[in-house]
Amino acid sequence: MAFNKLWQKLLKNQNNRTEDFIVLLPPPNITGSLHIGHFFNWSIQDLLVRNAYLKGKKVNWIPGIDHAGISAQFVVERELSKQGIQRKELGREKFEEKIWEWKKTSEKLIENQAKSFSFFFNWEEKRFTMDEKYKREVLNAFVKFYNDGLIHKIKRITNWDVKFQTALSDLEVIEKNEKRKIYVIRYYGENHHVDIATTRPETIFSDAAIAIHPENEELKHLSGKKVKVPILGREISIIEDELCKKDKGTGALKVTPAHDPLDNQIGLNHNLEIIETIGKDGNLFNVPKEFEGLNRKEAAKKVIETLKENGSLIEEKEWEGIVYYGEKSGEPIETILTQQWILDVKEMAKAALENQEIEFIPEHIRNTFEHWMNNIKPWCISRQIWWGHQIPIWYKKDGSAVCAKSEEEAEKLANEKGLVRESDVLDTWFSSALWPISAQEEFKTTDVLVTGSDILFFWVARMMMFTLYLKNDIPFKKVYFNGIIRDKQNQKMSKTRGNVIDPLDTCEKYSPDALRFCLFRQAAWGKDIALREVDLENSNHFLTKIKNANKFIKNFLSKEYSPNKLLDNWMLYEINKSKAKIENAIENFAFHEAAKEFYYLFWDLFCSWYIEGVKKYPSENALKYLHAILKIGSPMIPFISEEIFQESQEEKWENSIMNYDNQFEDISKNEFEDIINAVKVLRKLKFFAELESFYCQTDSQKIDLIKHFAKIEHKENKDIKIKAGSLELFIPKDNAKLIKEGIEKEVEKLEKNIAFEEKRISRGQNTPEKVLNEWKDNLSNLVKENDIYKDWLKSI
Repeated sequence: MAFNKLWQKLLKNQNNRTEDFIVLLPPPNITGSLHIGHFFNWSIQDLLVRNAYLKGKKVNWIPGIDHAGISAQFVVERELSKQGIQRKELGREKFEEKIWEWKKTSEKLIENQAKSFSFFFNWEEKRFTMDEKYKREVLNAFVKFYNDGLIHKIKRITNWDVKFQTALSDLEVIEKNEKRKIYVIRYYGENHHVDIATTRPETIFSDAAIAIHPENEELKHLSGKKVKVPILGREISIIEDELCKKDKGTGALKVTPAHDPLDNQIGLNHNLEIIETIGKDGNLFNVPKEFEGLNRKEAAKKVIETLKENGSLIEEKEWEGIVYYGEKSGEPIETILTQQWILDVKEMAKAALENQEIEFIPEHIRNTFEHWMNNIKPWCISRQIWWGHQIPIWYKKDGSAVCAKSEEEAEKLANEKGLVRESDVLDTWFSSALWPISAQEEFKTTDVLVTGSDILFFWVARMMMFTLYLKNDIPFKKVYFNGIIRDKQNQKMSKTRGNVIDPLDTCEKYSPDALRFCLFRQAAWGKDIALREVDLENSNHFLTKIKNANKFIKNFLSKEYSPNKLLDNWMLYEINKSKAKIENAIENFAFHEAAKEFYYLFWDLFCSWYIEGVKKYPSENALKYLHAILKIGSPMIPFISEEIFQESQEEKWENSIMNYDNQFEDISKNEFEDIINAVKVLRKLKFFAELESFYCQTDSQKIDLIKHFAKIEHKENKDIKIKAGSLELFIPKDNAKLIKEGIEKEVEKLEKNIAFEEKRISRGQNTPEKVLNEWKDNLSNLVKENDIYKDWLKSI
């Protein structure tokens, strides 16, 4: 594609530029195709990079792909199972070979999709989170953390996928709202009892205590007493803990420290016994013989039957709430204790919190960041799968561990041969946290990261912690958190709802520029965007307007030039003014403001005024000004800007509009504004009455322009004086009556609108500040317009 070749050439020829502008692409997972969220996120980065290029910076936008750990393993296992092949039959080495084969195909698909959008990527520096350089960086980081005493292997509470037989991060767990049964079970003591409600009766064998909230007056008399666990008859204590919610269920909670994160914390708070009864396969063990080996579903059913028989089941009813599932396996997760590698990130989090150099946009997200970092827990970094960075730990014959960057190094450290390597791999987020370090040949702090707030903790915070710890520097100067794209009903897109928008299809129907501009017009400081067909059509209409303006200038504008200096100077003045506004908006991540200003510059100024003016006063500057405007807008609409520019070049695709020299003189005087004001007044008066002429004591050049735009004759009269900016217009008294009636109706309508706005503002105490400010701006504009009409009435 010509666009790709040209823009890649620009990236290679930047040696004369000295100031860097570096952006790292949040790497998409190797498992999927690009969706509308990718397109939006990448379009923002593309806009920032192109804008930096226009400002003379040496840009480097590094793309890459993430190996996606469990997701990739799931996809390949599923494909192999279709052929009747199981992972364990192949063995680890052969299975990894299959994933690498699949990776090449998938990576090519994603790369081709990305190239179809012609983003300003530096493809020569693309990265993969398991390429050789990346592997070295991961090894270096792990070994340093281990040697610094931050990594240990311990038994801890874990999200466990019984199908994939691995620990999962919170991000690999999905929530489903489900209806199921909740059971009220009575625990008896001597002359007292307590009722608990549970959806998981099969965990009863792990009960270590019953908890109540310290402020639960209804149950407080039971504190310190003992009850017996139904079926088992084992005595447990009733304890007080603030983690137990007094208004949930019966107000009492059965505490199973081995099988629930909250219960585990309560167990640690009170040094409770940890009783494991559900294994990694989801089957019961360490339980009475009749329950031994049952899977969790069968066990739940049998427990309920037994509780009914012994009279401990008080009630069963319908319940609706959140159930957690493995994202890929589709199986309900178990919370169990497993041996895992843990990274202590407490001190790293403290350093990241203390660092105030990194700017968050929107700023309020820092509050969420600080909350998470202040409450951070040790990170489970191990996964029991085969695809990923295998943990660089080797075990000696006596079971002790050795950490090293290679087997040879491990053998030297152990002074022993025949070491066995740890089978676990690292959590994908561990390697992703090294992205700013590993994606660059030589580490430099990047200028901006554009990402979603949903991975603030999982990725952004961890990159900050790792880079500060390993490089004693910040990974990026700014983080912009973009909103998500929703459907026209403002619903989140999902395959389940069937409302997912494919950016490739949308770009084919409209164009990449139409989709980009449509999104930018709504991209206000991380706000979500409802993508509607009408918005895409409006953007497409705008692009058509650009094409038509170019067509007029090239094919229909007279080449017998007789330019009007007033008109040309005004257009240049407006171009320079809008350029500064657009650059400032982009610098401040106000992309909606940048798009709004560009639309105004092109449609309301260039087309509505300048193009209309050059129909009477043909100017050779028309095409230059069009190119200057398109250069300003090219970060937002690069394709049409480049295409129109190339049409005018003798040697096509040799130079780019991004290098177009539009260093015009700086115009400080703007007399054409007088003409605009006068024309607007005359057009309004023509609307009220059949106004056929006006008179103005000004120079002939201005009069000619007013006549042209207002389509009205200039005849001397001194009847009625109307103020139009700095000019005074005179209109014949013949029209006075109709004009006065028209103005009075307009004033009446305006005053009703003013009263409405004032009332709305006075009642808007709970209205969002942004909306309230819009109302106030609207009121201010209405009052100004009304004052102008009242001044006119005084003259008539």
